[in-house]
Amino acid sequence: MRLVKNIRQLPHLQRIALLFLALYSCGILLYGVAGALRASGDQRSFHETSRLLLAKIDTSRMTIDFLKNTNKECSLKNIDQHGGRSLYPPSTHVLLVPFYAFLISPELSKYCWLLWNIISLGIIYHVVCARYLSRASFLYKAVLICILVGSASTKTNLSLGQTALFSYAALLLTLSLKKRHPYVSGITFTLAVAKPSLMILFAVYLLLKKEYRTVLTACAMHLILTAGISAWIGTSPLTLMGNYFTKIALVMRQEGALSFYYQTNGIAFKSMLFALDAQQAAITLATIVLYMAALMCMFALRNREEHYSLGVAALLTMLVDYHQHYDFIVLLFMLPVFVNHAQSRGKPTWQLLYFLLLLYMPNLSRINFFGTATAHFFQSHPAYLLIWQAVYTGLYILLLLVYMQTAAQNNLPLTRKAASATHRSQKT
Repeated sequence: MRLVKNIRQLPHLQRIALLFLALYSCGILLYGVAGALRASGDQRSFHETSRLLLAKIDTSRMTIDFLKNTNKECSLKNIDQHGGRSLYPPSTHVLLVPFYAFLISPELSKYCWLLWNIISLGIIYHVVCARYLSRASFLYKAVLICILVGSASTKTNLSLGQTALFSYAALLLTLSLKKRHPYVSGITFTLAVAKPSLMILFAVYLLLKKEYRTVLTACAMHLILTAGISAWIGTSPLTLMGNYFTKIALVMRQEGALSFYYQTNGIAFKSMLFALDAQQAAITLATIVLYMAALMCMFALRNREEHYSLGVAALLTMLVDYHQHYDFIVLLFMLPVFVNHAQSRGKPTWQLLYFLLLLYMPNLSRINFFGTATAHFFQSHPAYLLIWQAVYTGLYILLLLVYMQTAAQNNLPLTRKAASATHRSQKT
């Protein structure tokens, strides 16, 4: 009854828009769940990689031997049969074994991982609301629910069985626990950095905030797991990790559909270099320069509000390195700034709507655009791929500029703690 009352209190146009967004989001959620139950291709491959590691097989070495000895173009299916498509470190695969139902069976593992992804959505909603949006109106909390169930990130995480929801939920728990329970937050951050490429700048943020125990605990846990796997397999940790990094390099350089898949989905400056057929040395140099620029930006923002700094970190993470659409969930850190601005204006603003558009837009991605595999078109038409990457990445660069400008225009606190602090400072 209270839900119906809250909906009825909204202006007519907002009520219609929210109901449409809710229905669309529920449809997308069902699509993602159906994909998870039907295929969950990435999760199945991750499960197999974990199983092989526990069977004392260096999966990275398997992939390296296959890639070096084959003369034909590789596909994800080929890789799955030779060590798996995963680019996660060995420690991650052991860490996730309990969440894969202890590898009892591939089917049970798939259902268990779907359940953990749904639990992760609940954790994300609770922490984001409690930590950043506790004073937000019903409308914006409802929009958050819609984003969580219907954005492109959630759809692809569920349907592919990916790890970004799990990692982001663990990061939010880390942020909530870091002051009161630094070592417990270290354990949750260990789970977050199970997807290390997604967490680099967030680890830098924690270090800049002098949360050393949290970061060091997570690093120590992964080092211990790596050493344990090395001893179990019967190889040195240096050899194990060397094979892991060699696998990544070979996969990224592999000509054809495989490297295209890994490097041109999502947004990144590096994807444009790939579309330009740049040399690997140029891409490596660009990666170093981009990460250095991102680190300088994080250092400059070290004393800004948590949600603002993390919002910038999230978008920079997407821009500086290869990330596919399932990683876009971290962009939720940007939501409080846009909600601040909209609530102060008394209605949704174009800045918030632009943000929502970019979260939902990959649902019509080039990989399955109305059932057409447009990736095949871009692979055979590199000029159009370059144009698309420039436009698509440009939309998110514009989002960063809009985000920074919006934050500068409005600083309305949306948490009770922040509101109390603002009130005290104004009284003083």
